[in-house]
Amino acid sequence: MDCHCVSGRYGTPGSQCKPCPEGSFCPGGNVKKSCPEGASSEKMSEMLKDCVCGAGMYAQGDGSKCATCEVDRYCVGDNKKRECPKGTESDKGSAEAKDCIPTCEPGTYGRPGSCKRCPVDHYCAGGRIPPHKCPSGAKHPGGAKDVVECECPA
Repeated sequence: MDCHCVSGRYGTPGSQCKPCPEGSFCPGGNVKKSCPEGASSEKMSEMLKDCVCGAGMYAQGDGSKCATCEVDRYCVGDNKKRECPKGTESDKGSAEAKDCIPTCEPGTYGRPGSCKRCPVDHYCAGGRIPPHKCPSGAKHPGGAKDVVECECPA
């Protein structure tokens, strides 16, 4: 008779079943599989979904791969990615809601928390979008939010 280990345990035929170690999952039938790179699991884990990607990462697709959390999202380490609230943004790999900081307002540009006033003869839509030069010959003293604020000299 060929015995198999139950879920959460593994072993070889004829040997005693051992508890599945941390960082692995054991679906039963003597099989032990490693969690994806960047993920961990508790001892005696049974399924791939028991492997949890670390903070700043989320589980892609069926959970067989951990990926770095995308820009404007944060990933707390529960395999999910969450969007930053409206009017805020975050860097790639953000792990907490507090990593979402206010977006630069129109008339400014740059990274959140270090917004700069739009330069002379440019207009800035806000956020991380770099300044756009006013059309040829048009001028603005700085801080323009839209191209319509660039004026041609009289």
